[in-house]
Amino acid sequence: MKKYLPFLRFVLIACISAFLAWKGQPFVHGNEKAVDLIINVFAILAGFLIAIMTLFSDMRFDEDANWRQIQIREGVQEQRYIKHSMLFYTYLAVLVCVFLVILLAHKEEYKNGQIIFWLERGYLFLACMSIFYSVFLPGNLIKSRKEEFQKLMDKKKPKYPN
Repeated sequence: MKKYLPFLRFVLIACISAFLAWKGQPFVHGNEKAVDLIINVFAILAGFLIAIMTLFSDMRFDEDANWRQIQIREGVQEQRYIKHSMLFYTYLAVLVCVFLVILLAHKEEYKNGQIIFWLERGYLFLACMSIFYSVFLPGNLIKSRKEEFQKLMDKKKPKYPN
């Protein structure tokens, strides 16, 4: 069951995000203040995530580890980096969709058309997904640091003979 937890979490978050996008679209349509808020929030989140990825991208390797331990650690680090990268690209996709809506809204033939309608739902869906996943980010960063700290403590702890 534990191995299905990330998939189940994804499905649940996707369903909730789809519902919120469906119900929330009328609230953002033509609402410049809501659009400005979304732009500001996601621009800040994108910058913040890049800073976090930079700070926590630890390229050091344990000199005492064998090649297999280093390879496993690199795989774990790469998975974390890919997850953070996907979150960053989701932030950017929200901003791109909002940008397209703003551009198309000024053209009379698109003003209240289906393209804008679906782009608004799309960016609300992506915004909700990314916000939900952003909630897990601090916990994941703390977990990563605790793992590194525990490895260091295990390495430095004095070993007493029994």
